[in-house]
Amino acid sequence: MTLAAWLAAGLLAACAPAATATQAPVVAASPPVTPSPSSPEATPAALITPDLVITPGPPGQAVTLQVGQIIALQPPDPASEWQVTYSSKLFEALTPPDQMRRPGAAGWLFRAIAPGQTDLGLTSIAPPCPPGSPCPPNVRRFTWSIVIH
Repeated sequence: MTLAAWLAAGLLAACAPAATATQAPVVAASPPVTPSPSSPEATPAALITPDLVITPGPPGQAVTLQVGQIIALQPPDPASEWQVTYSSKLFEALTPPDQMRRPGAAGWLFRAIAPGQTDLGLTSIAPPCPPGSPCPPNVRRFTWSIVIH
């Protein structure tokens, strides 16, 4: 795929409608990814087209992937900080390390690198509280059961 095609795909993705706030699970298929995992040049995460896009929803969501497919995980609140838990034996994080806590509206990208079953978890990081005032933990957690073939 040419650079122009990558940029056009990125522009189209940016114009896609936002997810609804109903907390319903969304799993959407996208066109196959063309960058090779063994490519000597790193592909910027903004130019990668995921095979599946998921958003937080009710507990017990299950997702099935094939080795080599890329999954995008949309944050429930792009302004918040998040801790993502995943198996590095089954997934390669494509999101730069400095964006793992706050990836922005684009979310996190992972490539399935081996067959297996694991959970992909997302936990909010509570902001600091003002000195002298008690702060209840306001933690949100989301978990997806992932099966990679």
